[in-house]
Amino acid sequence: MLANTKKSYGLIARLFHWSIAILILALIPVGWYMAEYEVYDIYPYHKAAGMLVLFLGILRLMWTLTNVHPDFPEQMSGMAKTAAYIGHSVLYVLILLMPISGYVSSSTGGYDISFFGLFDIPLLIAKNESLHEMAGEAHEIISFTALAIIIGHVIVAYKHHFIDKDNTIQKMTTGVK
Repeated sequence: MLANTKKSYGLIARLFHWSIAILILALIPVGWYMAEYEVYDIYPYHKAAGMLVLFLGILRLMWTLTNVHPDFPEQMSGMAKTAAYIGHSVLYVLILLMPISGYVSSSTGGYDISFFGLFDIPLLIAKNESLHEMAGEAHEIISFTALAIIIGHVIVAYKHHFIDKDNTIQKMTTGVK
């Protein structure tokens, strides 16, 4: 099924989840590597993939806001449900902020952003060295924050699977009902 149900995530939500997850989990270490070792030939691919994350993140947010949400497991406490809601909300914010901060850093640094050689993303913010530095710092801080939240997200998912023995992971992997 394409759409979500009260029991599970649909194919579209699962594709958004896993494609964004794979991109971000690749982009973070590649970004740290290219910044640390000044590997400039990787930057165009990193920026293009970051813009893809932004595009997919916007689509995913729109899908999430207009689709049914699967129910939490019955045994989940109200506090755990609130924590899950907050954690997912923070992930959505970071999925958008990370590429936006990268875009601002590139734009204010006067660096072009090509989308895999297909077209150029317009640079809407004028060159500004101090804003470039701030956006670059924000981009790095957001990457560490995102990785910490993602690690927490994975730990909680495994807790659901191995300790609580519910079908939370299956809802996002196989779409089991």
